[in-house]
Amino acid sequence: MNVKYMIAGFLLALFIGGGAMIYVWFTSEVVIDDEEVKEIAAAPYELEESDQPTSVKNEYESLMTEAESRILALEENAMEDMNGETSYLELYQKYSAAAEELEDHTDETFESLHQQLLEEGMEDEAAFLKQQYESRKEEWRQSIVEEVERRMSEGSG
Repeated sequence: MNVKYMIAGFLLALFIGGGAMIYVWFTSEVVIDDEEVKEIAAAPYELEESDQPTSVKNEYESLMTEAESRILALEENAMEDMNGETSYLELYQKYSAAAEELEDHTDETFESLHQQLLEEGMEDEAAFLKQQYESRKEEWRQSIVEEVERRMSEGSG
């Protein structure tokens, strides 16, 4: 058998195997081991429920306030962990999973409020709050990225 074919076969097998391992590593679900972080991300929101249409806006404001405080708590925990002996990869895995869970949980709660408005025939208010919510989420993402960049530059400088 020709050596070139053996080497090509080996490299192909290595490439396919490596690609499969990387795929599994990046797509596998990370379990959050830190109970405090898990509680921040997964605890149910405690909103005052009411049948009044105007109260949905109050519930929305309450959701935004509580979500923001949870984001700040996650940031604080992450910054404390950055000062410890945790690697950046471990921090990324832990807090990206927690942030994703928090976002999913917040989205679910928001969708419930949004649906209430739609069912009450308040389409304009529902559309406005949805746009406001999406804008607020983008602001939170940007502030988190800026804070991490700032902390990392302080740590390396």
